[in-house]
Amino acid sequence: MLCNMLRLVCELGHFTSRFQSKRMAPRSMIFIVAILLVVSSIHSVTATSGGALSSACTNANMFPSGHGVSAQTSPSPYAIELSNNTYSPGEEITVTLKGSQSFKGFMILALPENDASGSPVGSFVVDGSHTQPLCTNGLTHTRDFSSAPTDNLVLKWTAPDTYEGNIVFYATFVQTMPTFWVKVPSTVLQPYTATATTTTQTTTRTTTQTNSKTTMRLRSTTETGTATYNTTPNSGTRHAGILIAVRDMAVGWLLSAWNMFTV
Repeated sequence: MLCNMLRLVCELGHFTSRFQSKRMAPRSMIFIVAILLVVSSIHSVTATSGGALSSACTNANMFPSGHGVSAQTSPSPYAIELSNNTYSPGEEITVTLKGSQSFKGFMILALPENDASGSPVGSFVVDGSHTQPLCTNGLTHTRDFSSAPTDNLVLKWTAPDTYEGNIVFYATFVQTMPTFWVKVPSTVLQPYTATATTTTQTTTRTTTQTNSKTTMRLRSTTETGTATYNTTPNSGTRHAGILIAVRDMAVGWLLSAWNMFTV
């Protein structure tokens, strides 16, 4: 816009000098000035509201042409939100452009994390009314989108057919003609990998028998606990104990008697 205005001023100065030298009629001068204003305004509209130009694809610079000013260096009020933090080949990911203020233009690319100036990966779904393809696998706004700015736009992105390593989404947000942020990054989207975790449990048992009660303590690598088991002798065990006691008593009596008779 600033460049256009400067160009217009120069052209007006040129024509003014011609008018003064040739003493052209005031009506002719007004007519020429009006034409210059119309041409300038048409150029400004076609350079912005219809979407980003292909020049923004060069080395993935994502800089919108025709604005005539530098990009904002302050923190962006806009962000890119991903439905997943991992992806699989061919998987569809929801990508949301959102902010605290509305934006009237945008462009977005998915690039390898280690090559932010490389070729876009994956592909975006084009709805036709508010979005249009850009840079082969990128996306930008349409004229209809510019006429109705929003602060929230939901997009669909399909991952490439093979893993491409870590991926970062970058977006350029246009708030107004002189106010825009270039190449705002998302969080990193990582390839999905299944990790199998095997837990080996080692158990140490210590058994202590006291008054016909058995206490078993279990200690493992993942859980520590104490379990107490009370064991009550069955009838067969009781009978065997009685017989052993009777036998021992009988042997004792026999030994005592033998000692008495042999003395």
